[in-house]
Amino acid sequence: QTPGPRRDKGLRSFSLKVCQKVEERDVTTYNQVADELVSEFRLDESVAFDEKNVRRRIYDALNVLMAMDIITKDKKHIKWKGFPQSWEKEREGLERRVEEASRQVVRKRKEVEKKALQYIALCNVIRRNAQVLEEG
Repeated sequence: QTPGPRRDKGLRSFSLKVCQKVEERDVTTYNQVADELVSEFRLDESVAFDEKNVRRRIYDALNVLMAMDIITKDKKHIKWKGFPQSWEKEREGLERRVEEASRQVVRKRKEVEKKALQYIALCNVIRRNAQVLEEG
């Protein structure tokens, strides 16, 4: 995590914290998650916070996690579903694409180096031919 005042702020940070709390408990409620996170903020004297704002952000984070199908909500109970399997497959696919792109970059770099050497050799031939024409 990045140090500094932005470390503990923002919906992304709250979403990660909320996500961890729900995953730890498997089944919980908004109030349990909110109370636990608010008490953690109270213990950290280096962080100034507004409890209503924190609770609102937790509510927003829960809605984001529901929209992403990571948690489900049945009345007051929030249940951890986990990260969708398609994300894992997508990540693996992206990793394969990155690896292939890296191999292509290496191949292209070698081709460029080869072309650069050919260009230098051609320039040397042209310069030598020009000298021969001047001398002869």
